[in-house]
Amino acid sequence: MVSAPREAGGRYFIWTRTPKDELAILTVREGATAEARVLLDPNPLSPDRTTQAGLENVRRDTRYPAVFLTTGDADTRVPPAQARKMTARLQAATTSSRPVVLLYDTKAGHAGGRSLTKVIDDTTMELAFLARELGMTVP
Repeated sequence: MVSAPREAGGRYFIWTRTPKDELAILTVREGATAEARVLLDPNPLSPDRTTQAGLENVRRDTRYPAVFLTTGDADTRVPPAQARKMTARLQAATTSSRPVVLLYDTKAGHAGGRSLTKVIDDTTMELAFLARELGMTVP
């Protein structure tokens, strides 16, 4: 499965999915005819099919990419302190100039219950972060 390309700022974003992929992979092309490169692959990263990066896997003096973490006091799956610890550990460990940020909500979490306005606000922040990291101009 391949989605129709979506153009933004001269870049073309395409979702692809092969029979072996559980989830679609986001690719980007730097122009209409350039070769696609993987931007986001949400499929499992390890043989045991986990995608979580534990605190014990953060290494000092490592060039980490930009990271945008989210959590809230009402998170029923992950203790909110874990996201705060991960944010602090990544910020202290990274040698890159990329940001490591945490969106923390005192009233939300994995359990949902966010208003439509809150969903729009959170999504806007996530997309603005992504656009900035991709070097896109946001009007």
